[in-house]
Amino acid sequence: MDNIQIVLINLNSDTERLSRIAERLRRMGLDYVRMSAVEGKSLEITGRIFNEAAFRRNMGKFTNKNEIACYLSHYEALKLFLQSGKKYGLILEDDMVFNSDFRKILESVLSLDFRWDFIKFNAASDKGLGNVKVCGLFGKYKLVASLFSKKKSGAYIVNRKAAGNLVEKLLPMTVPFDHEMVKFYKYGIRQYSVFPSPSEEEKKGSSIGGYGKKKSKLPFYKRASVFFYRYFYIVPLRLLYFRKLLGR
Repeated sequence: MDNIQIVLINLNSDTERLSRIAERLRRMGLDYVRMSAVEGKSLEITGRIFNEAAFRRNMGKFTNKNEIACYLSHYEALKLFLQSGKKYGLILEDDMVFNSDFRKILESVLSLDFRWDFIKFNAASDKGLGNVKVCGLFGKYKLVASLFSKKKSGAYIVNRKAAGNLVEKLLPMTVPFDHEMVKFYKYGIRQYSVFPSPSEEEKKGSSIGGYGKKKSKLPFYKRASVFFYRYFYIVPLRLLYFRKLLGR
């Protein structure tokens, strides 16, 4: 556990949210470094950090500064971990809730560090087809390789290889962070999830990103490219490289 840098992403204005997650981490005996989340309202968007044309083509949505800020916050959190010199980085958004087994799961995956580069602790769903057990952890918990994307990324652990590859290739942003964090083949990493998921978001949801009441989607006739991006780009690549996650 001494080799982990825990980076907690938190907006300066979210003091109540910080207080709640700090108490959760304290109860588990986990020390953390708070990182100020990037503020969407004050963000200056440049072509180096955001490709608007690709974003609209891939997602069929209008540009949202808060979503870009969330992406950049994770980018900065990964850089902060690398600067720490620690072997592993546990990156957390400030709305995460953990079950009573979380610390034990964390210790278990560290003992299997030769098997992974990136592990998600809050997959979108533990169910569905295409989830293959890679190895057991303890009790009901296991490491799983998912043929189909598990998009949530509010709690994950990386080693230095994964963090370095991500920092090198994350920019410019072309999709939201959750969607980018399914491209294990792009970053050359072994990416898995813990099933059943030991963490989830608070019911209130994250305040780091989001559209609020603003309409997000482009007109339907401008969204045809999203279908091709998801099913003729993402799915074939996952199928092509999935065997590598299984060590084959």
